[in-house]
Amino acid sequence: MENIELWNKNCGKEYNLVKMIYFHCSQDILEKRLEGRSGKTGRSDDSKEVVAKRMATYKKETAPVVQYYDSRKLCIHINSERSVEAVYR
Repeated sequence: MENIELWNKNCGKEYNLVKMIYFHCSQDILEKRLEGRSGKTGRSDDSKEVVAKRMATYKKETAPVVQYYDSRKLCIHINSERSVEAVYR
C-alpha cells in the first residue's frame, strides 16, 4: 500500500485517477513467455530465478494496489493470456 500512499502524496492533488488498466496473465503463461523471450534474445534477466523474484515482488507490491482500485470499481481487467492481436483489438 506504500505505492498508493506515495502516489496520493506526490500526485494525488494534481491528477485524478479515473481508471487503471490491469493486464491479467497467469504465472504459468508469463513464465513460458519469458522463457521464450530469453531463448530468442538471450536476456539474462529472464532466468527462472529472476522471474520468481519478479513474481514475489508483484504479489507483495502490485497485487494489493490492483485489489485496492478494483474494490473501488476503478480497475479495468484485460485478459492478456490471449494473442497480441486479440488483446489489442
